[in-house]
Amino acid sequence: MLNTQKTRQAVCVWDPAIDTEATDIVAYVQKRDITKVVYRLGTKPELYSLRPLTHDVCAYVCSAPEGPERQARAFFACVVKVDNLLIFNEEGVKVGDHAVWAPDSVKEKPERLANTFDLFTKEEKAIFSPATVYEIGEVAWRFSFFPRGIAPLFALPPTSVQIWTAAFSLPAAPVESIQETGTSEPTQP
Repeated sequence: MLNTQKTRQAVCVWDPAIDTEATDIVAYVQKRDITKVVYRLGTKPELYSLRPLTHDVCAYVCSAPEGPERQARAFFACVVKVDNLLIFNEEGVKVGDHAVWAPDSVKEKPERLANTFDLFTKEEKAIFSPATVYEIGEVAWRFSFFPRGIAPLFALPPTSVQIWTAAFSLPAAPVESIQETGTSEPTQP
């Protein structure tokens, strides 16, 4: 059964605005309850607003094989707004930001969106990294597909697991090589 009752919000688990010490990340990943996420002081997450799928759009999304293609279809069919969107070029350099961003189709003709399968232009699709598309797409699909009264459980796509794991395995600060700084001198008491 298709859940068409509520617009949802989601944030990627690796968003740097999330206070990972104050947030139970495992609980957030499993339930995707945005009210349980704690953010670092003075930061704003990229917050994705997801529309529920109509039956026709859900059929289009479900016709894709499981995995990345289905997740991408769900992302591009469901995301109607992104708060605090940062835009990067191919080299990873920040080139823009938007307090509120929406696909042109949502801004221009919101009344005609009910059975629109793909809300994004080719250029708009290029703004989002595959990892973001897969994770938020999985959330959009699961929230839309599961029947009312049955809470879906979420699993992170492999790309999200890799990013999240890497973010917490990096050293706190770079260590200088002794070869670059010379030999160390013993300290005298």
